Amino acid sequence: MSTGIDRRTEQRRNIEGEGILSMTTPQFLSFPCRLLDASDHGFRAAHECADLIAGSQVQLESEITGTVMARVIWTAIMGDHIESGFYILS
Repeated sequence: MSTGIDRRTEQRRNIEGEGILSMTTPQFLSFPCRLLDASDHGFRAAHECADLIAGSQVQLESEITGTVMARVIWTAIMGDHIESGFYILS
């Protein structure tokens, strides 16, 4: 349930770029994503992987971020695609 309150503590900036998300547990998955926005400690990406759930740890490779490790904070189905928010671990 959304309360309409934005709880973000960092300013987001719109970005446009492609990347590859990979995770190794419970099985190895690698899939393309489209980066939508970013902050100093996180990013939001659109993708088509319904197996990406909150708490999953992923690796993102993109020209914008380089290679970073991140944790999925939330995932939502947005009609024709899926979006997830990530917290950058390193």
